[in-house]
Amino acid sequence: VGDGTRLERATVLVKDGRIERVAADAPVPEWYRRIEGKGKTLSPAAIDAYYALPAPPAAENPDVDGGRDQAEDAAYTMRIGNRRGVRAELDAATLPAPAPELLLAERKAGFGLLNLVPAGQLVGGSAALAEATSLSRREAVLARETGRAFGFRFTPPAGAPRAYPASLLGNIAHLRQFLSDAQGAPAPGDDPALLAVRRRSRAFWQSDSEVEMRRAIRLGTEFGWTVVPVGAGELDLATDVVKGPVVLSPNPVRFPIPPAGSRAIAERDALRDERRKALATALRDRPFALTRSGYGDRSEFFADLKRLVSAGLPREKAIRALFLGGAEITGTADRVGTVAPGKLAYLALWDDDPLAGKPVDALVLGGRYVRPSEERAPAPSPRIPTEEDLCGCGGNAVDHMIERGVEGDVRFENGKIVAVAAGDPPSRSGTIVDAKGRIVTPGLIDAHTHLATDSTNEGADAVTPEVRIFDVLNPSARGVYQKLAGGCTTSLTLHGSANPIGGESLIIKHRWKATPENMIFPGSPRVVKFALGENVKNGDRDPARYPATRPGVQSVYRRAFTAARQYLADKRAGKNPRKDLRLEALADMLEGRIIIHCHGYRQDEMLSLVRTCKEFGVKLVAFQHALEAYMIAPELAKAGVGA
Repeated sequence: VGDGTRLERATVLVKDGRIERVAADAPVPEWYRRIEGKGKTLSPAAIDAYYALPAPPAAENPDVDGGRDQAEDAAYTMRIGNRRGVRAELDAATLPAPAPELLLAERKAGFGLLNLVPAGQLVGGSAALAEATSLSRREAVLARETGRAFGFRFTPPAGAPRAYPASLLGNIAHLRQFLSDAQGAPAPGDDPALLAVRRRSRAFWQSDSEVEMRRAIRLGTEFGWTVVPVGAGELDLATDVVKGPVVLSPNPVRFPIPPAGSRAIAERDALRDERRKALATALRDRPFALTRSGYGDRSEFFADLKRLVSAGLPREKAIRALFLGGAEITGTADRVGTVAPGKLAYLALWDDDPLAGKPVDALVLGGRYVRPSEERAPAPSPRIPTEEDLCGCGGNAVDHMIERGVEGDVRFENGKIVAVAAGDPPSRSGTIVDAKGRIVTPGLIDAHTHLATDSTNEGADAVTPEVRIFDVLNPSARGVYQKLAGGCTTSLTLHGSANPIGGESLIIKHRWKATPENMIFPGSPRVVKFALGENVKNGDRDPARYPATRPGVQSVYRRAFTAARQYLADKRAGKNPRKDLRLEALADMLEGRIIIHCHGYRQDEMLSLVRTCKEFGVKLVAFQHALEAYMIAPELAKAGVGA
């Protein structure tokens, strides 16, 4: 049943994704699909209570994550914006699912539900209980915010400079400062990590050893968190402080393998047996759940669980932990974890004892009957061009500087062209692409798209430079793949033209299904989209939103830049104004850190904006569309504005 009890010759009726009836030898209505389970064991689907999703590290910000050169002066304060090792803003319910082949392996082992935990950081993201399938996140997720990931170690991004914190000492002090900030004054709206941590929940704290569990309990208790140790291999040594449930990895000690024939083998095995007995005793009187996280060979998970049973853990406790324990620890025991009427139908059918570790015969997932052993391995995604070494041989190379093509070879290394030459081909290392009879050109660049975004306009206000296309970038958008098929490799993905001052746009590489961070064109400037004309004066569509006339549009620019000047002046005078993301973006324009592209058609409006930008020292670099730009070509050229 899932709670450690058994019912012989049971009939389980499932209707509309829920268990309708559970009874011995009950009749099956003739309109039900009948699945024969005679001689088999039906249980709830197993739940992995801590399925770690690697939380991507935040981009390094040298202004806050490293500070100024310590040789010039010491850092006298804990930097309030330092978020190294902190990704509390992540939500497992919105992150990509594990790879299909990994999910299939979980289903074959009888695990139908996974508590997905964005881990690998000092403070990770919010966990979510989800089906072990590749359904959309909306369909697969059963419960959000089942807990939050914590740990004592993290790995900085590759190539990041050494910066605070860089040791276990620093990590713990950094954690305490962050949790203290979360308890302090109201968090600024631009700090999603701090805001997220204010919603306290269970703290799934990676802590295998006694000392780590003690640290976790001490630190969590100081700041009001309910700590659930994960791993907990030395639980028996910390029962005086660990009073609640744990998520157990059932191998209490992992030793290096001694040389064959050495006396250390017998000593190791004896110590393992001793540790298992102590752990089994500590688990007898407390609720716990299980995780297969950390097992390279997942079949070893069941072998270790059976060894704990042999060491004295009651079998019904192991069964309960495998099924109901994960539901209880994620707060979903009212919906899953037992075979009972009214529960969601997440079930597993086994040919043998569930603890035997043999592949499951079948699963019922939300009412859907599947047999993992008959599922095909997931098909690979269409191959996307990578930045591996390539060698194109025998093609006709053309670029914007060459009127006639050159028959020859093009070599790429580390994503860059290193040679274009006629004659003998370059060395044949790397991947060879035979381009004979074809034309090799630079990838096409689209200078105006709204590609790969889940939202284009924030039009409620006339001035919104604080919004960012990056925040709504969708790397899985079909248009990205279609652009690649047409030879286009780079785009300027723009905010729409609903307001005089729109949002921050983005230059992207068409890396289909990459992360948004990996789509950003390296070294590209920050760009904000302005707009002129009918779209933005808006009087007919929303009379309540200023401006309603073309002169009003121009006044918006002047007033916005004037407000930003005052904001900068207040900051320079030490008045410490509230950090305002909108004024910050406008100030970045005044100081040259953001350039402007502007939607426009009429020459009079374009000239007016050129004059305004010159007055305020703002970098206007191009007009988009620019239907009448030919009428003012000399003026645009003098101002250095393209079209």
